[in-house]
Amino acid sequence: MRAGDDWMARVVCGTHNHAPASYMKGHPYPSHLSEFEIQLMVHMSTKNVKPRDILTSLKKRNLDTVSTIRTIYSVRQKFWTVEKAGSLERWRAFPHVLLMNATYKTNKYMMPLLEIVDVTATNMTFCIAFVFMHSEKVLNYTWALRCLQLTMDGCTGPRVIVTDRELALMNASA
Repeated sequence: MRAGDDWMARVVCGTHNHAPASYMKGHPYPSHLSEFEIQLMVHMSTKNVKPRDILTSLKKRNLDTVSTIRTIYSVRQKFWTVEKAGSLERWRAFPHVLLMNATYKTNKYMMPLLEIVDVTATNMTFCIAFVFMHSEKVLNYTWALRCLQLTMDGCTGPRVIVTDRELALMNASA
């Protein structure tokens, strides 16, 4: 029922229409990982352990866990998103030099992979972006660089772009 600008609810019957669940697998709340389990999962993920092996390890440590492989994927995605945001923050701190290189047709789809990395003041490199492109053409490089520019939110762009003399990339970045 709606009264004015507020919503109102009226309880017709105060009892549940079903028995409580006897097994909690698949329910969102009990499948949450504890802080220790999250740290363990992140550590194992950074060591390239497969999600199914991470889940097996968590279930061996805690026999009562009802977490599923979907839980592992969700927590990993959240972790990688935070990590990615950290790379962009570093890039905003050190926007002066970008290193770009396209590896030609080394994947299953025979598509070039453009890798974009940056350098800190202490000469440490870190990844900013990876881009699969249809081909190594000026238009594709321009699109990739435009997408990268949009992540900077108006901050200054790089003063120097280092390439391996890929002419299409050089023309797109000019």
